Amino acid sequence: MGEMESKSATHSDPSWARPERAVALEADEIQLWRVHAEASGRLYDRCRDLLTADEVERLKRLRPGMAADEFVVGRGSLRMLLGAALRQSPREIVLQTGAHGKPFTPGIEFSVSHSRGLILIALSWSATLGVDVEAIDPTIEALEIARDTFAASEIAVIEKAQEGAERVQVFYRWWARKEAVAKAHGQGITLSLKEFAVDVDAEEEREIFLSAESNPTNRCFFVRGISLPIGFAGALAAGESNLPLRCFDLERTALLNS
Repeated sequence: MGEMESKSATHSDPSWARPERAVALEADEIQLWRVHAEASGRLYDRCRDLLTADEVERLKRLRPGMAADEFVVGRGSLRMLLGAALRQSPREIVLQTGAHGKPFTPGIEFSVSHSRGLILIALSWSATLGVDVEAIDPTIEALEIARDTFAASEIAVIEKAQEGAERVQVFYRWWARKEAVAKAHGQGITLSLKEFAVDVDAEEEREIFLSAESNPTNRCFFVRGISLPIGFAGALAAGESNLPLRCFDLERTALLNS
């Protein structure tokens, strides 16, 4: 589910650089990396070689195709990026699972999302993160889904959107932002998306507050759109505001030379 969001603001329309190797993660910044599951055989093989025994067993249960490729390239790329940031061998990276299924590694914050072969990986030293990418399905019943899952103010706007492509685009821009906030919060799909509303028209990041029941620590999150190829929608949420965002296209040279 997704689309290209052409914003002029730095936060929402970053330049996707193509470094020759992994880039040092600076303090007080967020790095966002993208990689395609349809990677070269050399990259796929390296990523496949970095899977743990448990992950190999999980891979065997997946049907060959896009989902399996996303799993292999996503996990391998994540380990290489975490290894570069933490100055460890990718094989030394241990991915643990939190109470609501969100993976984590001590000492660094990250979030991963993938859809229709496009994989996004966000990294930060301190900010809680949630990233989401959605491949757009133009045939979905956007209004029906919104009525079941969105806040009342959001439903009202989607109802006013022209039926067809416009309504679908608005829906996905909202959906990606709400999913990103849910991931940053840590509850993922267990957090009701009706509990909070987001602003899809804002060029800069927006502050989001959740209900006291689901957010007893009274933390707020800051969400922004991500510029992606046409056919995808993306968003990034963080537990800190105004952090510089640097975006990189994870070419195979960056991985294989890191």
